[in-house]
Amino acid sequence: MDVGKHAFVSAALVAVLVAGLSACGGGGGGDTDSGPPSLWQGTYTPIPTEPPVRLVGVVRHDGTAFFYDQDGILFAMPKITPAKSVTGDAIAYPPYGFIFVGGAPTIQYEVTATITDTALLGRFLIQGSTGIFKLAAFQPFDGAPSVVPGAWSGGFIGGGGIAFQVGPGGSISGFDGLGCSLTGSVDLIEPGQNLFDVSIQLSGSSSQCDQHLNGLAYESSRDDLGMFGHAAGTYYYITASDSRTGFLAELKVQ
Repeated sequence: MDVGKHAFVSAALVAVLVAGLSACGGGGGGDTDSGPPSLWQGTYTPIPTEPPVRLVGVVRHDGTAFFYDQDGILFAMPKITPAKSVTGDAIAYPPYGFIFVGGAPTIQYEVTATITDTALLGRFLIQGSTGIFKLAAFQPFDGAPSVVPGAWSGGFIGGGGIAFQVGPGGSISGFDGLGCSLTGSVDLIEPGQNLFDVSIQLSGSSSQCDQHLNGLAYESSRDDLGMFGHAAGTYYYITASDSRTGFLAELKVQ
């Protein structure tokens, strides 16, 4: 089952179903003065015959960064540091529970990026094709970011469900649509900054479940991807990976 063309390359990089799974904000407020904003959105332009694709960037102040596109493909980026150009490898992961055509669990890209207080610019390069991205800072949450305890439920972008019970200290316990149990934590990195460290251990009888993922999350007051019919509420977008799997999900506090 195809879930859509993988941006700017070709139909050979379509993500296909395995394991039985079936926006816009304002200015970059809410960050501290310790570096550029953490949250970015814009588009990347595929080959000339393809339309622009929405792209979101989540960047920690130490340079750790994840991007994701509107189809649920996650990019673990090289460290993006302020005011200078960075060139390195980005690892692309298909939506959780899927693989790329040909059986590849990941695809490697060369990426060049430059970040300032107002723009995050760069390009992806793979197989002779170049995708240009241009992102601006955005802030999808107007309040003081925090870990809201309680039931969080939602889905992986691209397919499959996920549910957490989150404790007052940010502890996580839950399960996903592949039958994996999930434990871990979500922790606000710095007061006033809309960015969270995430650590998730997957366990279960399937080899798919034997993984430990680390990444970043942010809080939003909007259902940017329409998973909940654009209902009002508090949402968290989670990006994480290990060497084998990318983990990208939208969850709503119930």
